[in-house]
Amino acid sequence: MTDRTDQLENEIITFVRNEFEATGEIERNTQLIADGIVDSIGVLRLVRFLEDRFGVQIDPQDLVLENFASVKAIVNLLRKRMN
Repeated sequence: MTDRTDQLENEIITFVRNEFEATGEIERNTQLIADGIVDSIGVLRLVRFLEDRFGVQIDPQDLVLENFASVKAIVNLLRKRMN
C-alpha cells in the first residue's frame, strides 16, 4: 500500500467511526453495509463526505453496493474519481 492509500483509508475510517458511531473495529476490509455499519442513507452521507473532502464527483452510476461495501472499495472508487 502507498502512503496516499493509507491516508485515504484512515480518513474514511475516521469518518465512518465518527459519523456512524461504529463501536467495533473498522479495517480496510470490514463489510460496512453487510455488517450494518452503513445503510442506504449512510451511503449518501459518505458520498457527500467524499465529494466535499476530496473534491471529486461521484456519478449516479457509481452508487452501487460494490463501491461502498468496504473502506478498500471506497478508496478504489475515490482513486478512480481523483484521476
